[in-house]
Amino acid sequence: MNTTTPSNVSNIFPFEVRPYADFSSTDKRYKKLNLNQSQKTNINQLLSELPTLAASDMLENAYLFKFPDGVTGTMMQYRNGGVGAAIIGADGKIAAHGGFHKITTQAVMLNAFSAMSIATGQYFLAEINKNFTQLNQKIDKIMDFLYGEKKAELISEVNFVQYAHKNFASIMHHAEQRIATITGLQEARKVAMKDIDFYLNDLDKRASIDAKSYAELEEIVGNVCSIRDTLEVSLQLYVMSCFMETYYAENTDSEYLQSQKEDALCYVRKCEVQILTSFNTLVGRCDKVFKINPLKKADATPLRDRLQEVISTFANGEESQICKAIHAMWDNPFQGKEYYVTREGSVYISV
Repeated sequence: MNTTTPSNVSNIFPFEVRPYADFSSTDKRYKKLNLNQSQKTNINQLLSELPTLAASDMLENAYLFKFPDGVTGTMMQYRNGGVGAAIIGADGKIAAHGGFHKITTQAVMLNAFSAMSIATGQYFLAEINKNFTQLNQKIDKIMDFLYGEKKAELISEVNFVQYAHKNFASIMHHAEQRIATITGLQEARKVAMKDIDFYLNDLDKRASIDAKSYAELEEIVGNVCSIRDTLEVSLQLYVMSCFMETYYAENTDSEYLQSQKEDALCYVRKCEVQILTSFNTLVGRCDKVFKINPLKKADATPLRDRLQEVISTFANGEESQICKAIHAMWDNPFQGKEYYVTREGSVYISV
């Protein structure tokens, strides 16, 4: 940009505009934001206003007009737009009439930065969604591995969260729909927590069954692994609905964000401990069944390996992928942003 934000504008808007000669669109430190047609229009309007804004002090000389108490009516209207007010000359008499015209620069700037904010939200939502491998699959694929009587309920909420994610940019421009979406996301979070509690109890019960044969143990392990997959979807649904509610509400209060992050981490970790405990219990069952049938040489190794594969995702001394995603979700998107706007109207964000 070939302009610098006037100091009086900086007092009104919490941002700075300055030229940046070293910017390169091929630099991997910058990511291009995908703008829809409305957002592109807002950015182009901002670009057209910047030279005038940088060269003038019109905001510094803006006034608030008030009618005297008890006086009603309208001001004199001019054909070329604006309304009139008398100018008093040195002799105390009316020398001329001056016109007041609406200052649109503030609205243009607000619209442009709102467009960039929404586009940034789209970018981070897309990046974060990559971590939720099960949640972002097609609904028919998710249905293939969901388990139990809560299947339909979960699918309904997953479908809604996918819808809210896909249509974020459009919904953000419509206040009533945005409020309704926030309500839907809050409901999705509650449903996810309810279903997580149900499946954790079911997991514990099935892991505690005393299998009397290899066939029975094989069935139990299959059911438990299916429950684990369903729990993974439920946990991803819980975390994503929490995060998207924050994005839709545009609530950047630091205490609120920290509380949301800590609550999500605490809840997910608690669930992971319970899952780990149930799977470790079932590994013990594998050893027991093997000892019960020494003559048949029932080899529980495949079942044990299947269980250990899940256990290893929690017991390697590192945080799980979903906990890492939570850190990224509540840390990176809400930090200060630097935008780079080219003369052509393309917008890049520093990542």
